[in-house]
Amino acid sequence: MVVHYSPPWANTHIIGIAGSSGSGKTSLAVRIVGALNLPWVVILSMDSFYKSLNPEESAQAFRNEYDFDSPNSLDFDELVERLRDLKQGRKAEIPVYSFEKHQRVEQTTTIYSCHVLILEGILALYDPRVLELLDMRIFVDTDADVCLARRFDFTSIHGAIKQWTTFVKPNFELYVEPQKKNAGKRSYTIPSEPLLHHGPPWDRELYRNRSATTPQSIIPRTQSNQSNLNQDMITKHIQRALLTKSDEHIKTLRALGQGHDADEPLPASVKVLKDTPQLRAMHTILHDEETTREDFVFYFDRLATLLVERGSDHLAFKPKEVVTPQGITYAGLELSKDVSAVVILRSGGTLEVGLRRVVPDARIGRLLIQSNARTGEPELHYQNLPSSLAKDSVLVLDPQVATGAGALMAVTVLKDHGVEEERIVFVTYLAGLGGLRRLTKVFPKLKIIVGKIQEGFERRWIDERYFGS
Repeated sequence: MVVHYSPPWANTHIIGIAGSSGSGKTSLAVRIVGALNLPWVVILSMDSFYKSLNPEESAQAFRNEYDFDSPNSLDFDELVERLRDLKQGRKAEIPVYSFEKHQRVEQTTTIYSCHVLILEGILALYDPRVLELLDMRIFVDTDADVCLARRFDFTSIHGAIKQWTTFVKPNFELYVEPQKKNAGKRSYTIPSEPLLHHGPPWDRELYRNRSATTPQSIIPRTQSNQSNLNQDMITKHIQRALLTKSDEHIKTLRALGQGHDADEPLPASVKVLKDTPQLRAMHTILHDEETTREDFVFYFDRLATLLVERGSDHLAFKPKEVVTPQGITYAGLELSKDVSAVVILRSGGTLEVGLRRVVPDARIGRLLIQSNARTGEPELHYQNLPSSLAKDSVLVLDPQVATGAGALMAVTVLKDHGVEEERIVFVTYLAGLGGLRRLTKVFPKLKIIVGKIQEGFERRWIDERYFGS
């Protein structure tokens, strides 16, 4: 039976921050991200979703006569589509809008694997479809003259005043200020203190049961010695949201490791190198603590070559006829797809020599997946994948699979980038039974090449021996 696995970035926690132009939305979002100091909290500006302008509209924009504060200036349909992608944990291509050209540019920005997304814009709480996707709603309430003064930093005084009186202030009254009600009836403003009101105090149970309520707030921004309170409250909210995601992810991983019959054979998708005398001799050398690093690297590279060669048997091939030097037609095979390899850092680098020997022209991508030192939960810290990955046959390289948690995450990343499961071959030297069962339970079409299966848990050691540190 196939079991579903959800990575920690599925059901992305989305926070919407709205407010007048110049109210300090972006500054608040940046401070929150800085306070958290985590790679998976991302800011998405609604400025990216301005529509491209036709020549007449572009001329108006350069004369400060185009209305950028109207809902009609934004492509809400595309915004909602991208937010839904991110909410489901999928990769999203975000458009890039150039205010110098007043047009969208060709390149896009990719957002993927964010656990928390902060959506900020003057109309972040305007569209009902967006509101349905938000887990927290914030309205930044700032005095109008302060907002106007801040616009002087980005345009001429004459242009700023012209835009303010013609577009910004009227649209604020029509579209922006009414969003306060979308920040919650339980929220209210204290004129002199920048307090963040959430009604009942935050508690752990509130975060454990997000469906019970959507946190909502109005933030007045006035001078106060408590100016950091807003940021602290929101930061705590995000930290609790991340804690909930971590708890759910760990529970999922534990559940995947249960319900196995110890005597149940591994599926046919797991291929173990034949236990020949030569292979056993190499196992012995690699496991011997007296083996020098030079000998370890030599024999591990030999073994890596055997593993990648066996993995190559499961790549996609098609018939091809060639003519021999003797003039005889030979009916053979050739690769039907290009080959990419994804190295799981840092230990996957130990298999690269074998990869280059067998598939010298393979395009190489890299994933950095590390286990949290406190919880043991795998965390995706870095990705750099070939652009053609979705069309290629893909080898995934990781010399050790213990619990299988990192391997599950790696294969999930590839599938999220369009790689079909049956085109992925996972190559590893040592694999624990528990890790293999988790992998095959979630990804039954995945081919797995293993050098040696080990019964118990063993910490990673191959990269230390191979790299010498």
